[in-house]
Amino acid sequence: MSRDASSVEAAPVTVSGDDVLAIDAELGEAGAAAPIKGDDGAAARKYYKDFVRRYYALYQSKFAPFRQATDKPLDRAAFDAAFVRSDDRVSSVGEGLTSFDTDRADLDALLEAMTSAAAAKPTTDRLSAYKKAKRQRVTRTIRSTRTETYCREYGYYIDACIDYGTRKVPQSRTVTESRLPKGVTSPPDLFRAYQDRFFALLTQRREENAGKASAERAEIEQDNIIGASRLWSAAYIVGAFISLMFLFLLIAIERHQRRIARVASNPDLLES
Repeated sequence: MSRDASSVEAAPVTVSGDDVLAIDAELGEAGAAAPIKGDDGAAARKYYKDFVRRYYALYQSKFAPFRQATDKPLDRAAFDAAFVRSDDRVSSVGEGLTSFDTDRADLDALLEAMTSAAAAKPTTDRLSAYKKAKRQRVTRTIRSTRTETYCREYGYYIDACIDYGTRKVPQSRTVTESRLPKGVTSPPDLFRAYQDRFFALLTQRREENAGKASAERAEIEQDNIIGASRLWSAAYIVGAFISLMFLFLLIAIERHQRRIARVASNPDLLES
C-alpha cells in the first residue's frame, strides 16, 4: 500500500537554556506570510511591546546588576533597538515578510531559554567575573599605508617638476587602550552572545529537521514508485497467465467441437 509523502512534516525544534549557555568561542574582549491588517496588526504591536517589557525586565534583574560603575545604563529604548527591534518586526509582519505566529512562538521560546540561562551558575560566574575585573592598559602598534605624491620627472632646465606620481608608503602609530582581561565580557555582550546562540541553534535544527523530512518524503515517493512498478509487473504476469490459459481453453473447446462434428457426421466413430 502506498503512503502519502505530503503527510510528512518537519519536526518542531526547541532550544533550551542549557543550549544557550554553551556559547562556542571563548568570550571576546569588551569593546513569507500574508500581511496582517486591522485587529491582527494591533495584536502584533501589543505583543511586541509587551515582549520588550518582559525581556527588558529579565535583563535588568539578572544582567544589569553586574555592570561596572563606569558603564552607561541601558534604557528600554536602547535595549529594544539592540536586542528586539520591535518596530522592524511590526513592519515586517505588516508587509507579510514575517509570520507573526512563528515569530511570536520563537520569541516566547527565546524568553524561556534566556530566563533559564540567566539563572544558571555559568552565567552568574561570568557576570561576577566582569564586575570584579580591572581594565588593563594595553599598548599596540597599528601598521598601515598612506599615499604620498612624489616627483616622477624633474625638469632641471626649468628647475621644476614636470610629472608627478603617487605611491604607497608604510606607516605605523602606537595606541594605548583600556581592555578587559581575556575571556571576560560585559553584561550586554554576554546577553547578545546567548541570544545569538539561541537563534543560530534554532535555525540549524530547523534546517536539519527540514532535511530529514524532505529525505523521508523522497523515500516514500521512491517506495511508491517501486511499489507501483512491482504491482504493474505482477498484473502483467497474471494477465499473461490468464491470457495463456484462455488460449488453451479455446484450443480445447475447438478440438472438442471438431470431435463432436466428426461424430455427428459419422456415428460409427462412437463405437471406436
